[in-house]
Amino acid sequence: MAKPILSLEREVDIPREADPVKQELIRMRGQLVGATEAERAKIEELIRARARDLMETQTQTWQSLGQIALTSLNDMDAGIQMLLRALQEAAFLGTGPLGQLFGGFRASGGSVRPGLAYEVGQRGREVFVPTVPAPSSRIPP
Repeated sequence: MAKPILSLEREVDIPREADPVKQELIRMRGQLVGATEAERAKIEELIRARARDLMETQTQTWQSLGQIALTSLNDMDAGIQMLLRALQEAAFLGTGPLGQLFGGFRASGGSVRPGLAYEVGQRGREVFVPTVPAPSSRIPP
């Protein structure tokens, strides 16, 4: 029976030896061996106060991180909304910050400028990028 007990004690001691917090607690317990009841009570009170301070700090840290994450998500959403508006302006009006990238829709005809992409669509959605300026016109059915 001594062998299994010794084995289990070693299993308990290994994590204790590897964990710096547990090592510090063991060291402190050793120092408290000769302390009076009043000294122990005072140390216990100080430890509880420190633990409350640490918990409050941890709570504030998590709240701050949550606020930073929320602000970042809101900023990303605003950026995506701006990009979508710019894409819509470019696609439908050929204007806005991205207007130089997309010329608009020309399935019904209209002039085109070189280097801009136009959506035409005689047979579904097609993209046309002219190399020279040219008018386009719709052929009646």
